[in-house]
Parts: sequence; C-alpha cells; structure tokens
Amino acid sequence: MNENDERTNLHGGPRVFVDADFSASVSPLGIHPAAAEALHSAALHPGSCCPYPDPDCSALRALLAGRWGCDASDFVCGAGAADVILLSALVASSRSACAVVMEPAFSEYGRAASCASLRVVHARDAEEIRGSGAGVVYLASPSNPLGEVSPFDEIRRISGICEEEGAMLVLDSCFSMFSEEAESVLRRIVRSRGEFPSVVIVDAFTKFYGMAGLRFGYALCLSERNAKAFRAFSRPWAVGSVTQSCAGAVLRAESHGSSWVSRMRSLVSSERARICRALDSLGLWRSESRANFVVFRSRRLSELCAADGAVEFVEFRGKKISIRSCSTFRSLGPDFHRVSVRSPEENSLLIDALTSLLSPVPLLQPAEKPFGKRAKVLMVQGTMSDAGKSLVVAALCRIFAKDGFRVAPFKSQNMALNSGVTADGKEMGRAQILQAEACAALPDVRMNPILLKPTSDSKSQVIVCGEAVGDMRAADYFSFRKTLVPKIMEAFESLASENDIIVIEGAGSPAEINLREGDIVNMGLAELVDAPVLLVGDIDRGGVFASLYGTYALVGEKERGRIKGFVVNKFRGDISLLSGALSQLENLTGVRTLGVVPFMKGLSLDAEDSLSFGSIFVRRSAPLIRIIVIALPFVSNFTDIAAFTSVPFVSVEKAESPSEVDFGADMIVVPGTKNTVRAMEFMEESGLGGAVRRFAEKKPVAGICGGYQILGRVLDDSAASEGGRPSVRNGLGLLPVDTVFGTKKTLSRGEWIVPPLDGFFSFLSSLRATGYEVHQGASVFSRGGGNAVFCAEGNAFGTYVHGFFDEPAVLRAVLGSLASAKGCALPPFEEPASVREKNFRLLEESVRASLDIGAIYEIMGISREEKS
Repeated sequence: MNENDERTNLHGGPRVFVDADFSASVSPLGIHPAAAEALHSAALHPGSCCPYPDPDCSALRALLAGRWGCDASDFVCGAGAADVILLSALVASSRSACAVVMEPAFSEYGRAASCASLRVVHARDAEEIRGSGAGVVYLASPSNPLGEVSPFDEIRRISGICEEEGAMLVLDSCFSMFSEEAESVLRRIVRSRGEFPSVVIVDAFTKFYGMAGLRFGYALCLSERNAKAFRAFSRPWAVGSVTQSCAGAVLRAESHGSSWVSRMRSLVSSERARICRALDSLGLWRSESRANFVVFRSRRLSELCAADGAVEFVEFRGKKISIRSCSTFRSLGPDFHRVSVRSPEENSLLIDALTSLLSPVPLLQPAEKPFGKRAKVLMVQGTMSDAGKSLVVAALCRIFAKDGFRVAPFKSQNMALNSGVTADGKEMGRAQILQAEACAALPDVRMNPILLKPTSDSKSQVIVCGEAVGDMRAADYFSFRKTLVPKIMEAFESLASENDIIVIEGAGSPAEINLREGDIVNMGLAELVDAPVLLVGDIDRGGVFASLYGTYALVGEKERGRIKGFVVNKFRGDISLLSGALSQLENLTGVRTLGVVPFMKGLSLDAEDSLSFGSIFVRRSAPLIRIIVIALPFVSNFTDIAAFTSVPFVSVEKAESPSEVDFGADMIVVPGTKNTVRAMEFMEESGLGGAVRRFAEKKPVAGICGGYQILGRVLDDSAASEGGRPSVRNGLGLLPVDTVFGTKKTLSRGEWIVPPLDGFFSFLSSLRATGYEVHQGASVFSRGGGNAVFCAEGNAFGTYVHGFFDEPAVLRAVLGSLASAKGCALPPFEEPASVREKNFRLLEESVRASLDIGAIYEIMGISREEKS
C-alpha cells in the first residue's frame, strides 16, 4: 500500500461537503464554550502566537494534575491522541520489538507500531499477550469501534499480565468521558495506581470537547519509569500556544463546575438510545455502545453506499450523509458501519434514511408524523395518591419508545418535594424526569409546567415553567391556577407537535369532587386535550374494587365515558382469584380491566413525593454497613440516598427520634428539606440534633442541601424567606459554614471537582461529581467567606450537589472508607446506573406482560397496522 492509500484510510470525516456527517465521532454540542472563547481571544490578539509556546505544557500539566489528583510530572502532552500513541510506540521500541493490539481496534495503534518498527500481534484475548515478547499492549475503553467499556477487574487482569511480561499497557480513554461508567473505572485505576504500574492512560480533547482541529492529547503515566521514558521521547513545542490556551480554558472551566459533562452525557445517552431503537426495529445487529457512536451490520447498506476510503456516502431526500465504514477494522469488515451520535435533528435524518433504505416497509414522507400533526394521547389517573400511576406512566413511555414511537411524558401540575434541574437550568418534578429517562428523552420543563413544593401544611412554593413565582396558600393558589391554563396548553401542544405519543399522568384522584371545579390536572385536563383515561388502583393497600368503582361513580357522566380501562396495580398472589371480581366490576361499569400488574419485589426507582419516603428504606439483616437517614419535616430529594439502597450489603434505616439513632451504625445522612429553619427547630425540639452531634464525635455525618445547611453554624433567615417570621438561629455547628436565606433560588446542573477536604471525608478530594443544585439560601465559609458548595471538617461533610452519591467513584469511595473503618474489605457491587437500568427492564417487562398493550394502542387510536 502506498502513501496515498494509507492516507485514504485515515479517519477524521469526509473531505467533501456533506449535509450530515456521522463518520467522525466528535462532540454533537460542538466545541466547548471555554475553548471557543479562548480561540476568539487568540484571533483578536494574534501577537500572542508570536512567541514559542511552553515546550512542556507546564500550566496544562498542572491543571491535569488537579483534575486527576496526580502529580504534574505524571503527564506528557502531545498534538492529539495519535501523537501520544506514536510516542508510546517509540518508548516500547526501546524495550522490545513487538506490540499487541487488543481487537477490534482503532488502526492508529498498528500504524504507530509499524512506524516504530515494531512487529504487531492482533489479539482477541489477554492470554495471547503471554509469550509474545510485547513491549506495549493497546487497549481502548470504551473500545473503538464497538464502544464497549472494559470492567475494572478485566483491566486489572490485563495489567497484571503486562506487568508479568514486562509490557506497558496503553489504555486509550479518548471516549471515556461519554460514559460515566468508563470514567469511574479510570478514576478507580488512578486511585489504585500502585496496582497498575504498567498502565499509561491516553486521553485527548478531540471527541468530548469538540477540539479535533486543535489537536491536544496527553499521557498519564502511573509509574515513574514510564513517565521518564515518555518525557525522553517527547517532542518540545508539540502543542501550539493557541491549543494550550484553549485546553487550559476548558480545564479551568470544568474545575469550577459546568453543565458540559451532564449536558453531553444526557444528550448522547438519549440520542444513542433513539438510534439503537431504530436499528433494533430494522432487525440489525448492533453493538452495546457506551460511547457517542454505534456499530451495526448491514450488507444492504454496503451495496447502497459510495465509499471513499474509510468514509461511506448515501443520498437521501436530496441530502448527502456520510458514515464510517468498518472495513478497515480487523475482524469486522465491509458489512459493518459506525454512525456517530449527533444532534436530535441530524439523528432524525439518519434514522429516517436508514429506515427508508433498509426497511421493507416504505417510510412516510418527511414532516409527516405517523398520526398527523398532533401526537396521540393517553392519560393515566389513579384512585388515590401513590397508587403507582407514576411508574405505570414510566412503563408505558418505555414500552411505546421501544416499539419505535417518539414519546414524551406530561403532568400539568405536580405537588412534590422531589425535584430536579434540566440542562437549561429549569426545575421540574423527579417523576417526570424518571419518565423521560424511561423513554430515552431529555428531561424538559414542558413535561411538568407547574410544580408545587409544600413549605408548610397550608402553603407551597409555586414553580411555573421551571421558575419559582412565589409562595401561596391553598385558597390563593386555587384562584391563581385558572391563569395557568394557557401555560399548560402551550407546553402540551409544543410537546405534542414534536412527538408521536404523549402519556399524561394525573394527580391524586379525579374523584376529589371538592377540587373538580377549575381542575387542571385530572379530568379537567383530559377534557382540554381530549385524552382517553386509564384508571389505576392499588390492590396492595386493600379496597381496590371499592376505590375503582367509587371513583368511576363519583366522576361526572361525561367523564366516565373517558375511562377506557382499569388497571389493578401491585398484586401479590394467584391472579385467577380475581377473575370473578374483575368480571363483576366490568358488569357494573362497562369498563374492562386491561391487566393486573404484579407487585414487583425489589423494584427501586425514584419515589415521587414524601408519601413514598418510608418505602425507600431497606433494612437488611447482618449488613456490612448501616446508614441512618434523619426523617426531617418537608423532606425533599430523598432520592439522594437511593444509591446506598441499591447496594446489597448496605442497610439504610430511618430515624424519627433520638432513640432511633443507633450509635452502632456507620454513618448518618441528613437529607434535604424544603424548610431548613423549621427542620432545624424540629431537630432541637425532638432531641435529634443532640443525637447527631454525639454521633459525629466518633463517626461520619453527611448532609445534602438543606441537611448541609443544618450541619452548619448559622441559619440567617432575617428575610423570613423560609415561610415564618424573621429569625437568626444556630445550626448543629458541625461545619464551618453560615447560610443566609433570601428570595433568590439557585438552580444549576453541572459537574464539579471536589476541592481539597479535611477530616474523615478527605478521601473525596479531587473526585468528579455530576448533579444539580436546587436550593434557597447561600452558604459561605465562616472563616474567609467564599461560596461553599462542598465543606468538610472532623467527621462531618456537606454538599449542595444532589445526585452526589450516585457518582460511582463517590459511592465506592464512601462505602470503601466506611468498610475500612471497620477493618473490612469492600465487596464488589453493581453500580447504581446498572441497577437502575435493570429496574427499568423489570418495570417494562412486567407491565408489558401484564397489560393488554394492543388494546391500549387501540384506545389511543393507533391501529395494529400503524403499530407494526
């Protein structure tokens, strides 16, 4: 092969104009804004490019050291990952004559090895490394092209073999930031670097930060021997001054917390799921990718495409689309194709193109939705609060999405203390975030335009379209809600114009006849959007037939006509015992029961509100670790402890009084609350405050959001924004922070690097966390001021970041430290994201098997032909 042939097979996208490029797997969000700003600044000040750049990238290496919790001398920088990979091959050539590439793999490893005159061995199993005489082994996680993440234990096994063979293990992590799981594995490796002396981690800003044209990559060497060797072979001035400036700007922005990581992961995850569903519906084999691309197999597409080396082109509706051929990947071949995840609009074009070209059924014309301009609608109401309608909606959203429809959940008004923050900084209910996740949609405040968060027994904070408009008493809100109908309908119609199916969740019960006038959330909304209704009853509490029949009888005659089916939820036992009663119910009402959903033991998904607070605790017999959670008034976002309940050797128990604070437990968590001042009063009056202080003398205590504020020294509510009279009172005094409450509410979603911490929780220092802030009040350090998102002292720790413990590295570090304090090793356990996905599968499979889904499609007006 001559030089031109080699160049033809290089990756990097098409060299001609295309309307949509799916061949290069780079950021679907474009370049990181901090890099774009630095680039703009360089263009305005061209003189900054005149001097030579820093030959060793000293400033960048210092920033990388802060990011990874390492020493700057561990890093060597280069002009992109390809430059660093070539550097690794040169280092290996000084030690050996062979390189091993773990296949299927990126061709650059073999190319670099050949440039360094190394013999290349292509291996499928780590055991093939033994006896190869390799000086370097190349492994990618997530792998390229399949996007698979190598587990920690597998990398440890390969690293061990490399150590025995005297080989260096180059771990290509260029796609790791797209996967929380992959990044967690890397950080665990770095923390355990003594077990991984052979490992050199290679990363670049090409993919995740959209800097392919700027070329910045680096090697993180986990042994001094490899670090010295890399420095010896590295080129001075390998990274230009503009690139150094842009990369430095990104690292600084990310160290201060930004929404880039969460936005990127959320977008890639949901859009990748859309592409995967389309490939599944076409019956094509595809990879289980965790990166921003998917590989699939289609001989038909190979026949339709025109190829230019590694890039293939296809024409669709007058638009030219490029995808990546996998013909250059060993063991794959020309029938395999890789497509990157792009923007929703671009991905829709790709999905339509693949469906049109590869499906035996012709695709509808562009701009035509399957059912016309407006989505089909289904509403799920319950006979009472906590009947399980939130999870039934989540299950139906997932089922419809898996069946190939574009789906969105909707709840016009939600009263709940569990909320989350969208990528654009708006607040919405956790139930709708869960439902959006179920159908792989991005959480959107339009899915929950009205959110009510109780601040007392008679008052709630009213949040409209994601922003707080004030606190209102119930009587005032009932008058005010009439003005919200246009906002609700605008949100609904906007979603309906973009989706095929909208699944609406009601609130409470439609039979609350005292609330029927002006109703905007149950039958009133069903009438506004002309929605058929499924009515869900909870048999586990007893009285399900009375509640279903009673609800049917109490609603108006016209509203009864909207009820198209009953659902009996949470059934335990022999379903045949219900047949007579179900027939009698149908005879009484004329409404058929569409299914009996079983009680799903072990199902653990976000509870909606404080009614479900007691159900989330898991008291296990003979646990390795015991965690006590303080039951505060107006407890909020208690989903923060869900990560602990997902671990099989952890017992999570509730304490409502001092007598329930067991000093034999391992840690206390003080969760969030919508009214911190009132919660603090409760802590002192009940004696729980003193119990927590005594516990903290010997064992760790962690506070989240309002719980963090309680652990501080001062709670200054001079503005009376917590709903009572002006006051300044003491907190528990376990953390050196003072909190001042005001009218401003903090709403943000992002990523944080935990700053250096003191005391028991110092092990959290430098860990990365993604999550969101949603709180009244701002906390500053008592000594010296400064915004205190994190704080630790002695045995106490606090943070404003919701979802902090969901971060795999954080959860493992916390549980590992608790186990170590008892002289125990931490057993292996499944990460929360994996447990959550299993729960979604359990929910989907149970509901699909239990309900007559075909009948539900017909109720919505979707024929079996349209469904197929």
